[in-house]
Amino acid sequence: MNSDRWQKLKSILAEALEQESPSARSAVIGRSCTDDVDLLHEIESLMAEADETDPFEECAESLEIAIPREDLSEIGRRVGAYVIIREIGRGGMGTVYLAARADGYFEKQVAIKVLNRGAATEDVVRRFRAEREILARLDHPNIARLMDAGTMDDGRPYFVMEHIDGITITRFVEEKAIELTERLDLFLKVSAAVEAAHRNSVIHRDLKPNNILVNREGEPKLLDFGIAKVIGGQTNPLEITSFRQQRLTPTSA
Repeated sequence: MNSDRWQKLKSILAEALEQESPSARSAVIGRSCTDDVDLLHEIESLMAEADETDPFEECAESLEIAIPREDLSEIGRRVGAYVIIREIGRGGMGTVYLAARADGYFEKQVAIKVLNRGAATEDVVRRFRAEREILARLDHPNIARLMDAGTMDDGRPYFVMEHIDGITITRFVEEKAIELTERLDLFLKVSAAVEAAHRNSVIHRDLKPNNILVNREGEPKLLDFGIAKVIGGQTNPLEITSFRQQRLTPTSA
């Protein structure tokens, strides 16, 4: 199965897993595979194996192992004022690339998150844009900062973030063998970042070591607000703890 076909399969499967009943899932799959019986069978097979308690991102990411982890076609591509250097992270919804300023005004490296090809279902696009809007309202030294956003020439949305050159917080603690007081200092800084998000009515919902990097200066940075929720306003607070649509990481909840 080539990469484009796999992306299409994942997009359909992701939309199906969002549904609350088996009949609704079947309707999504049937509608999306009207002219492709082979794809229909492949998706039905994956649905039969899927654990319905898995969150959207976990399920999508677990399927990534069957395809190449890096899309080399994006390397060297111009995105706004930046050019993509290499892939640094991939999930079910988007891919994060290391990029460098390319307009000659100054030198700077950033991280650019781009919606995956074939993943542009209405729900995925909505959540991708929601993550971008959430980052725009957060300003804290221990939260990765949003710098810019836009749309690529193929119509996919992207946003530019501060690039964190670091390692996960658990790896940092283990490799540096830091003392208890230093560990507590890291904990307090991460807690301050979470508190800052809460003050802005943002609930992260996926706090785990992989989403907290420590940079070369020893400063922790909270990342990945892809499944975060904004409470208040027009958002239904009950959605935050909905177990029918849970997207948190169970082992870190």
